[in-house]
Amino acid sequence: MGQLRRRPTQCCFCCCSFDSFLPTTAARGGHLALLKWLRLENKCPWDHSVCSSAALGGHLEVLQWATENGAPWNGWACRGAALGGHLDVLKWLRRNGCSWDADTCAGAAQVYLRSIPPAPDRF
Repeated sequence: MGQLRRRPTQCCFCCCSFDSFLPTTAARGGHLALLKWLRLENKCPWDHSVCSSAALGGHLEVLQWATENGAPWNGWACRGAALGGHLDVLKWLRRNGCSWDADTCAGAAQVYLRSIPPAPDRF
């Protein structure tokens, strides 16, 4: 009889469980093919951190695929896009109904303030 092929339960590189943080890490790095494989082939669970991580990394294509395939999202996705300085992602999130609050505005302000060069020591 042939051997039964079992679905792997751990990453062959770092031995972490497929049901832990891998989908979030793949989304943050923009690794769409890996995210698809984790979700579709290995049934890895996901939560709102997948969308917020994709937004923080500026990976609109990953974010779009995740939401089209049922990934939940909340205001953290807008905050991530704002903190990452990804206006295109933030616009897409807002057009598609993602919530926006004071923390999102604060994140956008932090990004803006970091972009201002420091004042010279002497005038």
